[in-house]
Amino acid sequence: EELAQAEKALAELRERLDPEAEARRRRLEARKAKESSRKWNFAGKSDNRIINDRFREHEAELERRRMLAFRGRGRFKGDAEDDGDEGQEKNIRKQRAEAIKEKGYVAPPPKNELVRGFQFGKSPKEETEAPRRLALRAHLEMGLGIDLHASWWGMVVDAIDEEPGQPGLRLRDVLVEVNGTSLRELDAEDCEQRFADLFGDGCVVMVEPHVEIPGILTNGAGIDRESLQADLVRFAEDWGVQIEVQDTAAGACSLRIV
Repeated sequence: EELAQAEKALAELRERLDPEAEARRRRLEARKAKESSRKWNFAGKSDNRIINDRFREHEAELERRRMLAFRGRGRFKGDAEDDGDEGQEKNIRKQRAEAIKEKGYVAPPPKNELVRGFQFGKSPKEETEAPRRLALRAHLEMGLGIDLHASWWGMVVDAIDEEPGQPGLRLRDVLVEVNGTSLRELDAEDCEQRFADLFGDGCVVMVEPHVEIPGILTNGAGIDRESLQADLVRFAEDWGVQIEVQDTAAGACSLRIV
């Protein structure tokens, strides 16, 4: 009777420490207690294979290691609590020093502090993507099958039809060169005319990807949105780019610029 009570208390303790491991242990014992000796294997037959016993031994070993780990953690926590706050801090410093000695120093993650001014967000992969050279297809009736508009940087791709299809070309890509002739830094009409004179079936174009870079502008005293918008419009016109101002959860103290 005392042995049964001790086993029951031990089972309750295991249940509190690791419910998942305890449930796994019970399932393992239930399988072992089955009267039938027929066991499943991965060959699609029922047979007594030694590999089944190896699986069960492996599960038992994992459970034993898990219990030892929980016991060790609980003992360390209890000893530190008995020594008070000072003892806990001492043990933490000791464990940290041992970990640094074994694995090397790892700097803590930066704190999310409010930064005043403008800060770029994460750079997209397109920013470092190299220009691509593609050979365009032209259909006798449908032409290139792409819609374009001229910009200071070249011809921007607005749409791509399924026929004749342009493998490797993506929406919002910019054609900056045709057959070795640059399309950059031209007026819209000149850019369109130069492209029309040079394109044809098999023409080789240099393509650069569309890049979208976000940033956050923060000011604790608030931001004059109208003045900022006017400055950004002038900047966008000078450099042939598109700039959009978006609100953030911080209200008037922070704006997202794309």
